[in-house]
Amino acid sequence: MIATRGTKCLLTHPSSPKIRTTVRSPSSAIKLKKAFAESLDRLEIVQVPGIAVSGAYGTTIEDVTHIAHIASPLVVNPKNVEEDLLIPAIHGTTSTLASAAKQKKGWRPEYVYGPKDWNPITYEEVKRPELDLEKWPEPWRWFVTYMASKKLAEKAAWNFYESEKANAEAKDGGLSWGMTVVCRTYIGGPLILDLEREDLSYSNQLIWRTVTSGDQNLMLLDYPNWVDVRDVADVHVRVLEKEVSGERFILSNRPEGVTYQDIASWNGSFPPVFPIPGSTGC
Repeated sequence: MIATRGTKCLLTHPSSPKIRTTVRSPSSAIKLKKAFAESLDRLEIVQVPGIAVSGAYGTTIEDVTHIAHIASPLVVNPKNVEEDLLIPAIHGTTSTLASAAKQKKGWRPEYVYGPKDWNPITYEEVKRPELDLEKWPEPWRWFVTYMASKKLAEKAAWNFYESEKANAEAKDGGLSWGMTVVCRTYIGGPLILDLEREDLSYSNQLIWRTVTSGDQNLMLLDYPNWVDVRDVADVHVRVLEKEVSGERFILSNRPEGVTYQDIASWNGSFPPVFPIPGSTGC
């Protein structure tokens, strides 16, 4: 969702940059070609099935000056936390950075993960099959392991950055590249690709459920902070443009947050009009 919106922002950018984007499957490539049919002269689409594999990108990032690493799995109630979440998130990050570091040209990677500093969970703790989720409030339990994968992946990115920086300084030289982290909350907003309901991102499925639940109660509030996908994409482009490195940007909405009742009410004012569920204090 972010990658597609970011691609659109770049394709409409005044500087007319050339873009190379990656997809996991041929079907995704077909959808992108359809969505950006008028810009295929500046858009190259490459299939990379598994980003967690060492050297997965091969020659994909040759001659690239800026990299935005956005992909990471969101698996609800994973059967194997380490294999389904931790390894893909962490190795996907370090594989991207390692491949990029081999390039001779200077480059500026972006990274979309968080949180880091205030999440105390460790790799060894979260990978255990017997992890006790009951010590967290019930609405949060399903994404404890997901947030752990995000935190650990970002930590791996910073460790890589600091290690490369130290090595460069030891050789009496400066690091030829910079890294910026963009941490976002739940994301909502209009889609560019034509997707079936089951293919929606998790957060957009939450929005869908608020406006189609009829007289049923809304979900319990699990996380109150949201951000518009168009704003997320815009920040990515701005970070790519500016000489910013070693920074973290946190994207969120108003401080008091948003409830599912807010979302249901807002969406109920636009066609097609769905019955707005009654307030449940969510």
